[in-house]
Amino acid sequence: MERYFALAVKQILENCEANVPRDHDRVYKDECLYSFDSPDFQGGLFICLKTFAGFGYDHVERHHRKTRCSVFLHMLRYKIEVETKMTQVGDAPTKRKVPRLAIGVDGGFDPDVENKKYKTIEEHSIVILPSFRSFQFRTSGLPQKVIDSIKGIIEAKSANYLDEIQSMSNTWDGKVRQKTGYSDIEQLNNGKIITPSGLKCEYDDCDEVNNLWLNLTDGSIFCGQKFFDRSWGYGHATLHYEETKYPLAVKLGTITKDGKGDVYSYPENDMVENPNLVKHLSHFGINISALEKTEKSKAELASNQKVGEWATLQESGSDLKPIFGPGYTGIHNLGNSCYMSCIIQVLFSIPDFTNKYYLGSKDIFEMCQTNPTENFDVQMAKVAHGLCSGKYSTPPTEVVEGKNYWHRGIRPITFKSLIGKGHPEAL
Repeated sequence: MERYFALAVKQILENCEANVPRDHDRVYKDECLYSFDSPDFQGGLFICLKTFAGFGYDHVERHHRKTRCSVFLHMLRYKIEVETKMTQVGDAPTKRKVPRLAIGVDGGFDPDVENKKYKTIEEHSIVILPSFRSFQFRTSGLPQKVIDSIKGIIEAKSANYLDEIQSMSNTWDGKVRQKTGYSDIEQLNNGKIITPSGLKCEYDDCDEVNNLWLNLTDGSIFCGQKFFDRSWGYGHATLHYEETKYPLAVKLGTITKDGKGDVYSYPENDMVENPNLVKHLSHFGINISALEKTEKSKAELASNQKVGEWATLQESGSDLKPIFGPGYTGIHNLGNSCYMSCIIQVLFSIPDFTNKYYLGSKDIFEMCQTNPTENFDVQMAKVAHGLCSGKYSTPPTEVVEGKNYWHRGIRPITFKSLIGKGHPEAL
């Protein structure tokens, strides 16, 4: 029987269509196309050698039935606890002694010693559908095309990774600012001179004195956008741009003596480098050599805002107990995704949405005839199942008093990429 199976498997592998990923191919080896199952999740992930599409156990049979693809790479990751480098003194364990004043050598300091509590193991096997017969991946005895395909999948950058890199590249926070295309703006000769004190927003009935932005075309001063707690501004600088289309504004208080400052370009929708900032400021009588930086930059505010906002959302100081189960699944921060996550959570608390996309998810998945990563209904159903099923919000098997436990949660990267296509501000 085993010999017959071996011959049958050999024939299947020799006749299967196994491709090697190229640079432009998207390899879905981090997450199932229809669920949030991953190599780290129970059951692992099945990656098709022909299409490089990844599936959890509940969805791989559908792909086999629709495409007749039968050979899959199965990826499974898990962690094992490893011994820490401790020595025993009497009844009490102590840290390993360091007899040598050196780093990374035998007897010296090990910079990773405190982190070596767990080791990640990744197993690769070949699975044949529909029988789900599997065997460990070894290069001996396999057709070369299968070996090359599996090695290519293992070494390839995943589609989720590429999406996250693309998402991060569209944010201004932390990246090198590009030179603006509006550095040669024509400034108005309106005789306006900016004094260093007594400044406030010039919008009617607005007395805001913080977060002020100077428009470099006409010298007008308006407040910037409000933060999450509605403090520091009402967006009047943006309203002024919408009325005048004057492109550049600099945040007062961030200008330094070396001619740097927070300059925002409205048409470019980004923080920019303005090589003519000193010239533009002098047009309105501002001498940068006499200026001192008095306000935090956008990057500094973003960092502080994240800390304050996180503390507020987490109800810091309160004794909170985690809740698990259907309807209590969290969404990971994907970068610039807070509003999206809030809206998703609200939508799937509405019965009409849960009925259509959660209870109807099987029908949506079955009827999909296109690429599921580009199908809005499929991605909505995927998110709905992730949030409403409770599959990714399970309590720990053991509970130790005083220890924090976190939800597994979901990371809707594919959904974010889909709805953000053509809208870089959403990424």
